[in-house]
Amino acid sequence: MPIYEYRCDECRRVFSFLVRNVKDHEPPACPQCGNDNLSRVLSPCSMHSGGSKHSEGSPEGGGDMGDFGPGDEALENIPGIEDLDENDPKSLGRWMRRMADEMGEPLDPEMDEICRRLESGEDPEKIDEELGEAMGGDMGGYDHDDTLYDA
Repeated sequence: MPIYEYRCDECRRVFSFLVRNVKDHEPPACPQCGNDNLSRVLSPCSMHSGGSKHSEGSPEGGGDMGDFGPGDEALENIPGIEDLDENDPKSLGRWMRRMADEMGEPLDPEMDEICRRLESGEDPEKIDEELGEAMGGDMGGYDHDDTLYDA
């Protein structure tokens, strides 16, 4: 089950929602102020390839989401992961589109632009600099609510 993040422009907060049924998912109302016009944002995450499952820096040794090594089931079960080349922006853009298609989730205009630019081979860091907010950047003064809400 995915977790979607939405920002509320009224109370300037970002909220995380557990989505139990992607096909029937409707954008939720703001849990704080009730605003029913939330904007979906790309949740930041990280995946590492190669190396061991544990590295220095945290109690278990992993990073934010841990380090995944070859043969790790968490990666093997992601559709299309075998076609993803982490060093090729075009591959990343194609994979992001494929994931949206497989989830039955249309890309919003910001994500479509990100995918288009990746597919053209543009540097992901440059895209992040220009579209950081759409990619889950610092959210320009939005606070992040740490509660996981049921969508």
